[in-house]
Amino acid sequence: MFVAIIILGWLFPYYPFNYYPGTLASFEGWAFLVPPAMVLALYPMGILGKVADREFSDLAARPFVEAARARGLEPQRILWRHMFPNALITLL
Repeated sequence: MFVAIIILGWLFPYYPFNYYPGTLASFEGWAFLVPPAMVLALYPMGILGKVADREFSDLAARPFVEAARARGLEPQRILWRHMFPNALITLL
């Protein structure tokens, strides 16, 4: 609720679509759904962030990641090539 009030106060002066236009046939008809969708998406994003953080910290101690570090791979390559696909399984 607090986040909704903050987003409303932040977007309302710049948001020309502050009423329901009555039709969904154009962009103006769908644009009024953007702020509520942002507010409703914040809670699941927080949960997924916690799960991703926990999964990446668990993966960092796995033997295949330590082997990749021992081979001298760059940290970004280890993250995206080795850790991210394994963490994606949990997130999906």
